[in-house]
Amino acid sequence: MGELFPPSLDDMIACAERELAYRRRVYPRRREAGQMTQALSDREMARMEAILKTLTGLRVTASLQAMVDLQTAARRVVWAWHHAQELLGPDEPFGPDSLVATMCHGAALLELENIVGRPLRERDI
Repeated sequence: MGELFPPSLDDMIACAERELAYRRRVYPRRREAGQMTQALSDREMARMEAILKTLTGLRVTASLQAMVDLQTAARRVVWAWHHAQELLGPDEPFGPDSLVATMCHGAALLELENIVGRPLRERDI
């Protein structure tokens, strides 16, 4: 039976690395045995190296996007905090149980849910 979830990007990168190592071990023997030409070996190695490079680039892009998403979320929460203070006025207390803190907590949870793409559960927090 197949896996419940598709493989992660890290899983795919590890698989491509294993495949490259395998080809580096096997292709020379296949060429010596006349089962593979040098041109075919070079072409197949270049293709797998390109696959690995593409996957690695995607991982970097995904990491950068996650950082941008978190930074954007943080900015929105700070914006919400400042605007809540403006709306409620200087007499509203700003402790951890204040209305402002509650509003900002809610804004932070919404931003995190937008980043992960699903509602957060108690165990996520």
